[in-house]
Amino acid sequence: VRKPIGSGNLLQPSPLEQPNPNCYSCGKGSITLTVDCKKFKLEDLVDVLRKNLGVNTPSIMLNSSEIYLEGEGLEDDEVEFFKSNLLKTLEDAPAGGIKDGSIIEIEDFTQDLQFQIVIQHRDSSEFDKDTEPDNFKISGDAPKVKEKKVVTEEVKTIKKRQREEDDLEIIDNNNKKSKIIEVL
Repeated sequence: VRKPIGSGNLLQPSPLEQPNPNCYSCGKGSITLTVDCKKFKLEDLVDVLRKNLGVNTPSIMLNSSEIYLEGEGLEDDEVEFFKSNLLKTLEDAPAGGIKDGSIIEIEDFTQDLQFQIVIQHRDSSEFDKDTEPDNFKISGDAPKVKEKKVVTEEVKTIKKRQREEDDLEIIDNNNKKSKIIEVL
């Protein structure tokens, strides 16, 4: 339905596009990690995050509980608690353990990176020793760090010049010049 508005323009409603289910920028992107939850330790998970997914300082949450955190600002007792969790198997991790179907939240504040990992359990004897020698499998696209926009003076000058070139000049019958600036 098109409706006129006060300025003589017409508004036409249109549906929004569906969000991208693989979007890591809004934290809704996820990958799948297949492991043996009975043998895979939390320290193994941290290694996978660092070596395979590019996470620098991981924060791991399960059921709204932090089960591993590193970085600046932690108290000594917190550091000890999180270090002790590293030795536990995923199944024995705090907050009820990480089992088949668990969804863990991963954040790296140093890179502004946030995503989810869906855990699938597979017995370690079922992994192919040739293609999966470390007894884990990652499925899905690895998360990408959000690019920070750095605007240099050169870029600002180019954009200003482009805006000036986009301006229109109108000359009326009396040779009076008017400038129309397009607002995006």
